[in-house]
Amino acid sequence: MMELIIGVIAITLALVSYTLYISHTLQRKTKPHAMTWLVWSGLNFFVYSQQVAAGAQEGAWVTIGAGFGSGLIFLLSLHYGERSVTRLDWASFGLIALMLLWWSQSGDATLSVIIVIIIFLAGFMPTLRKASKNAFEETATSYALNGAKFLLSFVALGSITFVTAAYPLTLFIINTGFAVYLIMMRRYHKKPPAHKRQVVRKRA
Repeated sequence: MMELIIGVIAITLALVSYTLYISHTLQRKTKPHAMTWLVWSGLNFFVYSQQVAAGAQEGAWVTIGAGFGSGLIFLLSLHYGERSVTRLDWASFGLIALMLLWWSQSGDATLSVIIVIIIFLAGFMPTLRKASKNAFEETATSYALNGAKFLLSFVALGSITFVTAAYPLTLFIINTGFAVYLIMMRRYHKKPPAHKRQVVRKRA
């Protein structure tokens, strides 16, 4: 029963997180990177299938929710987001391709999860690169909520093994750490770029 309650709370946090991020994207406050969210959407759907097969139960709800949420953000990013691709982004994409090739040859669940985590991190690089130049184009609160939901999803796992737990724990660390990074970068830069300040003035 407790796992069910925690699972429901985690899903609620996910809904709030994605709603906030999507709202900021539509308002052009946030510019999601298309490559990152495409990779994350596909990964979450795969990891969900692995978690269910391993007996994760309610703890896997967050993962499938993240798959749909990430997919929607990817679609929005094609119009509202960042689509420029640098050499670092292409290097990340190349790493993803290599990991997918390795993944297709692997029949081991543990190795598959390790590959998935590497792909997740590689997919995250375009967003990290973008945020290092402009932390105001990401929504720190959404990443903090995502960190909390993945921590709760870990607690709600019906069966805690490396296969079921490694992914949500990794995402908890990455999302929480990135939220802190964004806050620190914003304090360093102190104010958003001029074009964003002009948008705020027009709305006022």
